[in-house]
Order: sequence, then structure tokens, then C-alpha cells
Amino acid sequence: MFDPKNPDYEKHSDLPKAMQKDYAEAGEGFVKKEAEEKYVQAEEVAYKNYKSGNSEDLNPLDILHSEALVDEKKKTEETPEFKRKELHDLIKKLDQIGERGEGHYDVREEIANMVIKWFRDDKEIVLKTIPLVNMNKLDKLVYKFTNDDDVVAAAIKRRGLMLGFASERLQNNRKLALEAVKEDGHYFEYATKKIRSDKEIVGEAAKSDSCAVMYVEGDLKNDKAFLLDLVKLNWYGVDTIKDIETKDNYVNSIKDEGIKKWYMFVKSLLDESILKNKDVKDQGDIIVPEKKGGLFSRIFKK
Repeated sequence: MFDPKNPDYEKHSDLPKAMQKDYAEAGEGFVKKEAEEKYVQAEEVAYKNYKSGNSEDLNPLDILHSEALVDEKKKTEETPEFKRKELHDLIKKLDQIGERGEGHYDVREEIANMVIKWFRDDKEIVLKTIPLVNMNKLDKLVYKFTNDDDVVAAAIKRRGLMLGFASERLQNNRKLALEAVKEDGHYFEYATKKIRSDKEIVGEAAKSDSCAVMYVEGDLKNDKAFLLDLVKLNWYGVDTIKDIETKDNYVNSIKDEGIKKWYMFVKSLLDESILKNKDVKDQGDIIVPEKKGGLFSRIFKK
């Protein structure tokens, strides 16, 4: 086996002919030609160390060897096997810290970033880490599994918002949609039209967010009495407005299209029901929802 350190090789011409084209002289030895530039740099480092008095007895070849060891260590640390062990250690560390212990957020971020970079195609690891990562990383964590029943179910269990990142097939899953809207009715809009025409799911969504009724589909869109009942589920009180035209003018001046849309939707329900109620009409009053301390209360109290 060829050994460039062999003392018999005093000059380049002493090398076996087959090796002469691949190796160049470097100080008291030989290095591969592709490492020749690195050797020159190592010589400069050795000289600077010598001049500064900070050097040990390191020659350029020693420096190259040290750098090679560092490179080898980096290569080892960039293997899936090493990262798997590192991930295991992070999970263990999080368990020791506790769910809300000091530093838990940073450790959760490290876990998420590692899985996203190294194991995003590994269903077993993704499933294992869904409960561990910070919620802001869930969508990136499950990116490759948006049509996988197990992964999407686990993600929605962690946060209902993940229904919005699921495939259309799973957004049409009644069980998953129901679980999502039970957490927050706002997620109702991410379900398919078929799901949004389901009376039970609409009702569940309205319990926490009556705005969900704006996204109903099918025959429910025409059931004004049912929709008004759902709107009332999330009223914190009622306010009486005597001049609907003044209210309309105020709402039209608002730049937030979402608030406008909500107001006009509620008004359409009131037009169909309460405005036709003789007792209310005779009083000149219109009853509309009030959100205490929120944007809606400022609109409806104007």
C-alpha cells in the first residue's frame, strides 16, 4: 500500500510513477494535489503561530491533519444516525425540564427544527414529536403527511387550526372537522362544503364563534331562523338601536371588511326575522348582538 510518509521518498521523483501525477511536494512530505492549496494556507498559519510565540511544535502537515479530523467529526455529526441520537437527547431533556419548565420553548424549537430538516419523511418520528413541538411549527412538521389519517388526526388534536393544512379528503372527514370546531369555531371555514352543511357541526362551531355561521352551505344557508339562533349562542348581551340608517352609515365607513361582512350578515338575519316581528317594529327597535369590550360592541354602540 502506498504511504506518502515513507522516508524513502525524499523527492517527488522518488514516488511511484503512478502516484506522481496525484501528489505534490509539501515541506518534508507529500500531499495530494487537491490539498496543495490547503497546505499553503496551513504553512501561513504555522508561520503566524511561530511569529506570535503561540505555536506548539505544529508543522503544516500537523495542521492539515487536525483540520481533517475536524472535517471528519462534522461529517459524523451530519449523519441521520447521529441526529437520531441527538433528537433522543433533546426529547429526554424536554421531559426533564417539564411541560412548562424554564427553557422548554427553546428545546421544543430545537426538536421541531431537527425533525423538519432531518426526519420530515419519517412518519413514526413526526407522530412522536407532534405533541412536543411549539404549535407555530406544526404545519411545517406535518408538511409531507397532509393526506395521512394518523398524522392529521394527531395534529388536529394538538391544534384544530391544522384542519386548514389537511388535504381536501381529510377536510371532508366529519370526525376531524368536529374535533377542530369544538376547539374553536373559527376553524369551521376550513372544512369542505359538505361538512359546512352539517347541522351538528355548524352548531358546535357557533358555540365558540358565531361568525362560523357565515360559512354554512347547502339548505342551511336559507334557514334564517336556525342561523339567528346560532348567532345568539355567542351573544354576551343585546343592544337596542333605534336608527338603522345611522348604523349602516357608520359600518360603511369601517375599513375592516371582515367586520362589515359580519354586520351585514347579522343584519340580513334580522331583516328576515326580527324586522317582521310586529311588536319589535312598532317600538322602532332592532336587536343586534353585542360583544362586550370588543370590536362588535364599538360598532353596535355607536
